[in-house]
Amino acid sequence: MAEGRVEKGSCLWETPEGRCANCKARRFRHDALDMKDDYGVCYGERDYHQCIFYREGPDPEGRVYPEDVGTTHIDLGGMLKGLRSLDVDDCCAALDETMELLNYGLADRALLQPLIALVPSPNDRVRRDASWCLGKLAMLKLGDQRSIGALLSLAVDKDPEVRENAAWALGELAGLNIGDNLSIEVLNIMLTDPQREVRAMAAWALGRIADRMRVTSPCSVPLLRIMLEDESDYLRRGARWSLERIERLRVI
Repeated sequence: MAEGRVEKGSCLWETPEGRCANCKARRFRHDALDMKDDYGVCYGERDYHQCIFYREGPDPEGRVYPEDVGTTHIDLGGMLKGLRSLDVDDCCAALDETMELLNYGLADRALLQPLIALVPSPNDRVRRDASWCLGKLAMLKLGDQRSIGALLSLAVDKDPEVRENAAWALGELAGLNIGDNLSIEVLNIMLTDPQREVRAMAAWALGRIADRMRVTSPCSVPLLRIMLEDESDYLRRGARWSLERIERLRVI
């Protein structure tokens, strides 16, 4: 660790391993909660206890900091080989490397196809990490229509984090003008998910599609209005944010 650096806590928001909060919660807070001045900033005592996307996790040794990335050797070929490996351990190791790379804003379009191919994996961790990587790639302005079908298939995944990742990635792809009416209908179904993190991200994604792609579905409105009565302030504000953008497109 660099001299004088303050060691951070164990929230994935603040670590290179970050899988959820460092991207998904930031986006939700920035957009749906209108915390624009705090984008990318999380204050532990104020935010962790109320952030529905918060995850605790290890702060791995030997991590690469942003200012160190330029001097770090990146073996893209080895990474791609690992992502295509039939060995789960090799694949997971390559996913770890890919996530670390993406966390520092470094990406390559060559990663798209192997990550899409991993979405149907029977391994929970592989699906979880692959779906996160697809969302992060879209956040970094890399994505295409091929991602949509793979992500839609995850809407009913047994792992709630996989479902949440899928909704997030669909919203990020909307920023690239990638999406379709089927995406909206699947996100409408996800508004009824038993996990509030999934419902919150589906609401955000619907608002983002309306905002960026100028398309929506009338079926979204009653479902989002139901969320306005939820006990969670995050869900209510997220639903309100999405409804505001959908209402702008509706003919009065």
